[in-house]
Amino acid sequence: MPELCGYTGTVLRVDLTTGKVTKEPTAKYQDFIGGLGLGWKVMWDEVPAKVKPFDPENRIIFGVGPLTGTYAPTSGRTVVISKSPQTWPVEQTTRGSFGGHWGPELKFAGYDSLIVQGKAKKPVYILIRDDQVEIKDASHLWGKDTYETQKIMRQESGDERTKTLAIGPCGENLTRLGAIVSDTGNVNGQGGFGSVMGSKNLKGIAVRGTHGVKVAKTEEEMQDLIWYIRSLACDHQSVIPAYNEGAKASRWKAGPGVKWTGGDKVVEIGEVKPNELNKSGWRSHAGMVYAEGRLKDTHVKNQGCFGCIVNCFSFQRVPGMQRYGVPETGAMNCVQFWYVPKNGGKEATFLGKQLVDMLGINCWEIQHLLALVEWLYESKKMTEAELGLPMKNHFEGDGTEFVAAFCHAIAEKKGIGKYLAEGVPRAAAKLGVLDDILKGEAGPKVKYCAHGMGDHYNPQAFSVVTGLNWMMDNRDPNRHEQNSLVQWSGLPFDIVQQVAKALDGSEKAVDPVGKLTPYDPAKGRYAHFIDLHGVIKDSLTTCDWVFPVQTSPLKERNYTGDTSLEAKLFSAITGKETSEKELEQMAERCWNLHRAITLREWGTKDLRNKHDKLADWYFIYPKDKAPFTPGGRLDPKDYEAAKDDYYKLCGWDPKTGAPTRAKLEAVGLKDVADELAKLKLLP
Repeated sequence: MPELCGYTGTVLRVDLTTGKVTKEPTAKYQDFIGGLGLGWKVMWDEVPAKVKPFDPENRIIFGVGPLTGTYAPTSGRTVVISKSPQTWPVEQTTRGSFGGHWGPELKFAGYDSLIVQGKAKKPVYILIRDDQVEIKDASHLWGKDTYETQKIMRQESGDERTKTLAIGPCGENLTRLGAIVSDTGNVNGQGGFGSVMGSKNLKGIAVRGTHGVKVAKTEEEMQDLIWYIRSLACDHQSVIPAYNEGAKASRWKAGPGVKWTGGDKVVEIGEVKPNELNKSGWRSHAGMVYAEGRLKDTHVKNQGCFGCIVNCFSFQRVPGMQRYGVPETGAMNCVQFWYVPKNGGKEATFLGKQLVDMLGINCWEIQHLLALVEWLYESKKMTEAELGLPMKNHFEGDGTEFVAAFCHAIAEKKGIGKYLAEGVPRAAAKLGVLDDILKGEAGPKVKYCAHGMGDHYNPQAFSVVTGLNWMMDNRDPNRHEQNSLVQWSGLPFDIVQQVAKALDGSEKAVDPVGKLTPYDPAKGRYAHFIDLHGVIKDSLTTCDWVFPVQTSPLKERNYTGDTSLEAKLFSAITGKETSEKELEQMAERCWNLHRAITLREWGTKDLRNKHDKLADWYFIYPKDKAPFTPGGRLDPKDYEAAKDDYYKLCGWDPKTGAPTRAKLEAVGLKDVADELAKLKLLP
């Protein structure tokens, strides 16, 4: 294969058992793009089904792609791939990701990804300085929070420009919910990969790179494409300012009277027009979007990752937080605003954010664990004394005492925390309430969905498109295409339908939020598009909140975006001219490899009936609202029809949902088909 630009040409491997550091050519992985695809290839080749998440033989891959660290907009993400301790009922291979600057720094150091295997005899961290790679003693860091750990690693590297990631006590104590934290807000939560690091005695990774990334076309040659992308791209497809009538849900919060008031000086934002591209990073204001606006007044500024053009993070300063033992500043967004007690204020919400990030807890799963604890208490299944948590402070007080006790109990596996640290389904099973969670009255409260994880965009609100994405993935899909289009964009629904028709050829791909219609093949096509483009952006790597660009703020374009932009960037960076269709075909190879990994790990070809399922409660509750009525329960027959159609689109066996030999060979995976045949897992 000829050398492509965008790649450094080297994958770094560190074996913590032997202490051996090796470097291997990237070329063996380039059929799988990079990032996520590369990680799946490693897992297929090197991690048999019998290997458990905490076994030394498990791999954890920190994946970056050909766009990472280049001038491609939003090219700052890192994808983490491993066998997950969080997934349920089978511990299966899945993914997570985080933004910031760590991934680009790995590229600048000369590496297309990092593979870590084995287990160190004592706590260590990995220090990468270009060609020099060291395994350093971390005994003095074990037990420290992620913020302090990163500070010390930077100091010990001798260069404050070093980029770091670390785990906290939650990962060290081998809960199933350990997160990986970079800086003060860039976090890989889902998957429990911080605990995989903990099982390897790996406290953190520090990287300093001084090289550039070779690209096929210079930034000057690409100015037209870059500015074209900037003219279309928006945070969560939010193309209509929220102050416009009917656009309240839009994340484009800049508008008359909007200010950033958390810093020493008030910053007047006001209106930002679509053509004011140098102000595009002013549009967002996460403090206005989340936690009922409780942190709006403490928002200092917007903050972004490497190459960001939307700056979606809120950098916060909440005075007086030292009395709770946490810093008063930090960056946050989305699920980090997870704790919103009824009578609490900004202190409780910010304390919740700081604790999950410092202790290294998955802050998406903790929301569902909170719902489980609330249900146990309110339904009188367990008393405050039995829970060992200050429930009255949560329900009646300011919440600060509760959130501190709750987070520490989970991270340290103390009291009820030893159950909660297992994640919702395993905790529910140990507490004797699993059926209540899966198909009983606790279902709509706790919102457990599938694969060991609580719902992220409820299929009852966001249609069978989201349901299909959930069922076919190995985790909560956390893909934002559909919900961004129908909710966050701010567009009237008739315009949403026009955009859907321009992209797919049918307005029937989308439903209004909470007003579902029966399955149409356009929904299956849209779900498949989302799955493939999810692979694309996690393999390149680009931001899931921006790509694919489905919409634009330009009325003259009928608010329609351009989903070929990733292919245009891939072509410009690598020098290999690639169409959107060709990039989707590469993603299809990766998606089929992911399905093959799932077959092998489940040990059955019948993924349709074993794996591709949502929790039963979605089809039972609300009991008084029939399917296809506003807010109604789901229709099981509709979902079976959707699966039939999705399998057909993929070229998979409709009876089992497994890829056929013909399909695997068609996407260049004959060796995978041969292995599955030996295991009797081909349909």
